[in-house]
Parts: sequence; C-alpha cells; structure tokens
Amino acid sequence: MILNKTKKIFLTTLAISSSLNVFAQNDTTYYLQKQWEAFPIVNYDTDVGFGYGAKGFLYNFLGSEESFDITIYNSTKGERWYQLIFSFPDKQRRHGKDYGSAFDFIIDYDKWIDFDFYSIRNNDFAKSTNTIEEYTREPIDISTIFSKTLTKSLIAESGFKYTSISCYDMPSDGTLKPISNSHVQNLSFLLNFLYDTRTDLIHPKEGFLLQLNNEFARDINGGKQSFIRNKIMFQYYFPIFSPDIILASRIAYERMSNVEFPNKLALGGNNTIRGIPQDRYISESYILVNEEFRIPIWWRFGFILGVDIGNSKSTPNWIVNSILGLRFYMDNFIVRADYGIGKNTTGFYFNFGHLF
Repeated sequence: MILNKTKKIFLTTLAISSSLNVFAQNDTTYYLQKQWEAFPIVNYDTDVGFGYGAKGFLYNFLGSEESFDITIYNSTKGERWYQLIFSFPDKQRRHGKDYGSAFDFIIDYDKWIDFDFYSIRNNDFAKSTNTIEEYTREPIDISTIFSKTLTKSLIAESGFKYTSISCYDMPSDGTLKPISNSHVQNLSFLLNFLYDTRTDLIHPKEGFLLQLNNEFARDINGGKQSFIRNKIMFQYYFPIFSPDIILASRIAYERMSNVEFPNKLALGGNNTIRGIPQDRYISESYILVNEEFRIPIWWRFGFILGVDIGNSKSTPNWIVNSILGLRFYMDNFIVRADYGIGKNTTGFYFNFGHLF
C-alpha cells in the first residue's frame, strides 16, 4: 500500500519536474550557454518519512563555466537537509579533459531530529539488538577541494574539510549517552587520487574509476576524535546486450583509526546497503559491494535490478539485499527511487544521482 502510494507521489513529482525542464535554457552550445534545471520534491522514504523540498542546478550564470547544485529538503521524521555544491569549472563539463586545475566548495547540513541508534557495548551489539535509542544528530561538513589533472584520466585532489557533529536529546537511561561526546569538531586534510576512464559522470555507460581517499583529521576540541581514514574504491561500467543496458559495479573498502561515537563508519540506508535502516551498523571498517543492471524503459525513465552486499565488525555476518529501482534522467542530475529487500527488513529510498 505504501509502495503504491509512493510510486504515485514519485511519478507526479517527475511530471512536474519534466515540465520545468522543458524551459531550461539548453541549446547546442553546451559549454557556453546558461543552463538551469529545477526539481520539486514530494516523496516518501522509509528512514525519513514523507518529505518535501526542491533541487536546483545552475550552470555558467557567472560566465566562467561554473555550476551551483542546491538541495533543500525537510521531512516528517525530522530530517533537515540543505546542501550547496559549487564547482569551477563544472564537474561534468570538465570530465575526461586535461582541464588543468579545478575548485569545488561543498556545504552539507543534514540534521536528523529523530535519529535511530542501535545499542552497542564494546563494539559488539548488545544481546537485545532490537533496542533502539532515538536522539538528535546534527552534522555539518564544509569542504574546499582543489584538483589537478596529471593526465586526462589521472587526477590528484587535495583540500580541507571542517566537520561538526552535535548529538543531543539522548535517553538518560540509554547506552548511548555514557559513551558519546555531545559535540565533536574536526579539521581534516584531504588527499585523493583518481584514475577515471568513465564516459560520463552523471550516467556512465562504460569505463572504470579507481579511487584512493585519505583523510587526516584533528580533533579541534583536543579530545579523542582525531583519526586517519583511508578508502579504496573501484567502480566499473560496461554495456551488455545493447549499448543502453549497463552493468554497473562498485567495490569499496574503508577503514579508520580507533575513534569513539559519532565519527565511526556506518553501513545501512540510502547510500550503502538499501533495505536495512540508516546507519544500522557502525564500526571502524567495512567492505561494500553494489551491483546494478541499469535498463532504459521509455523517454527519460529507466529501472534497475541490483544487489547490495556488506560486512563489518559489527554485522552478524554478510548482508545480501536485493534492489529494485526507478530512475528519471534529467540533463544535469538523476532522480532515483529504490526499494531494498533484506532478510528481515525492507526500505524505500528517494535521492539524487546514481548510488555510484
């Protein structure tokens, strides 16, 4: 019943969005003309409830091939998500070119008023794994990243990130309050390397990405939240049966030095393993595998069949969830809706861009 209702909301929103897209100022001079797209959001998501907001994309309004990507979103379960991404030049237009140097500035504020925490003791889940403690989680990330092409496919990135995470309104008798800092602040140095042969950033149909991320974070408050985080990720895309039916894969391994909650790595939810609750499992490392068949339907619509696989020190064993999804392809971003099916849980998710 909820899924059918969600589909109606999703399709209605897409109809409104496509109408707006007709008036976007796009023409044959792809790199020089001003372009814009708008997408009104009315949706349902398992983790955040019913939501509303808007997403907008502006290109070359300053006449320097820059882009502004803006998201504003609120939900009935208390998510307040506001994001601004400024790229100079725009990431999609510079992709696959020896562009020299580029600059990206990102502000991401994603407050959750009723965020679920699953009881942990000594990095192992308590015997009663169904125990859920609700609290308010208020993170903000501000990143400044400079990139330089060494070749058309080899890119080096460096930059700085400020992170602030506030956790409050925790149950007085819960397991979370005694083990967490109410407010952590980190200043990080970022150093990343990418070897990227993908044909496209928005909807790649062929090629691969090998990426190595390194983050060196210092606790500004002088506490125990300084850490080193390393991530290696491999993504590949190739057509099967026809040029438009794509097999897409992601394999990622991430680890970090020992830190206390709330800086730990998480599995579960919209961006990792669909079909289990958001941040269901947290630890200092994880392995993640995502596979999708991306198949066009009609006009701007497509669907996906996939599987999400993950494991970490806090998961009871390997998690394997089946995924069904719907896609709507706009010129500058993708709207996605996914339904994840797990052994004991399911979830419906709404977001922008391919998962990978």
